[in-house]
Amino acid sequence: MQGLVISMNENELLRVRGPAKIKVGRGSLYALGRELKEGEELTVTKSKVVCVKAITSCELKALIGGGGGLEEAKGGEESVDEWSSKLPEALQAELPLKVLVLGATDTGKSTATTFLVNMAISRGLKVAVIDSDVGQNDIAPPSTIGLAFAKGYISSLRELKAEKVHFIGSITPSGYECEIVHGLRELMGHALNSGADAVIINTDGWIRGSYALKFKLNMLKATLPDAIVGLQRGGELESLLKGLEAYGWRVIRLRTPPAAPKRDHRERRELRSLSYNKYFANSKRVLLNLLKVPILNSPLFKGVPISPQDLKTLLGEGIEVCHCERVGDEGYLIVDGEAEILRLSGVKKVLGVSEVIVHKRGQERGLIVGLLGEGLEPLGLGVIEEIDYGRKLVKIITPVEGHIKGLLLGRVKVIMREEGGGFKVVEDFQR
Repeated sequence: MQGLVISMNENELLRVRGPAKIKVGRGSLYALGRELKEGEELTVTKSKVVCVKAITSCELKALIGGGGGLEEAKGGEESVDEWSSKLPEALQAELPLKVLVLGATDTGKSTATTFLVNMAISRGLKVAVIDSDVGQNDIAPPSTIGLAFAKGYISSLRELKAEKVHFIGSITPSGYECEIVHGLRELMGHALNSGADAVIINTDGWIRGSYALKFKLNMLKATLPDAIVGLQRGGELESLLKGLEAYGWRVIRLRTPPAAPKRDHRERRELRSLSYNKYFANSKRVLLNLLKVPILNSPLFKGVPISPQDLKTLLGEGIEVCHCERVGDEGYLIVDGEAEILRLSGVKKVLGVSEVIVHKRGQERGLIVGLLGEGLEPLGLGVIEEIDYGRKLVKIITPVEGHIKGLLLGRVKVIMREEGGGFKVVEDFQR
């Protein structure tokens, strides 16, 4: 870490690129919707950029990590004055108030949400934050949406600890719109029932096309916000925002700072890995009986069992049938080896079904699952390590301590390693 001392004159702007930490040695500073006074600190995490403004002449002590830096910011490059003047309008409503933040990818939604959290904290409000971005969630692990309560001022949404995690099962919203909207409604209800004065909702960056528009409108129906904050680089949200204004919603437009960085795919993967590892930090192995703790969105172990010996000759040499059952008009097979499609016609006849679903044993390894408690209450996440098809047992890795009543399969798999007495996710991908 490199140590620096910086002097700023009143109204000067400084761009801080993380990883970095700055401490006010003298004077006062405006950052992320709040005032920092002498002795107070601001942490900027890797891949984040924060613009700060000197309220008075001040002296800052900075620690800069690898890849971080400080640079003078010109007025036209940043939007701190615009944001600080417009965002308080979003909080002008009867309590409890709700604010929905919209924008494309890399337009500053998480930063604007942080501004709003700090402004609400300054007013003495109890603040709940919901992050509904399943791919780049700052509160909960990827493939989920999360709810947290801010206990004080924050430098990043990643500082917040998730109180509720709702499993979605995908790191892209497309195809999972209903699950996200339902989860958003559930988390909103929990926040309000817990006494939140303000609920700030961060959303994903999917805004283009008719399906994205329908999705965002359903989000609005589920949350009925008092204000909508729209972030734009070049008017890409205008068709939606103008319609919402005409309908009667309070819309606050913010300009994305021209100097705001854009993350590449590598940075996004790294951030997802950090989120996974934060969540699974204190995990353990848990063995579950799948007859008592069912996978609710899979036919596994719910049909009529078929002896693997009845099928072995039909599938050819080098293929072992680990499990077979008939579920309605479908056959469900788990095999070792590659089943030849042409020979599956014989399997259909033996089972008396029109379709046969075949999975290779071991394909389930690394699959993220949602864990459910009583009344389908989401408890958190687990990662499948192994299924014993003979004994009908599943071994999962999870930090969840509660009584698990059921599982939900998702589409996201991770490569997880055991090291240093814990578990580490090194990569994820969607099936």
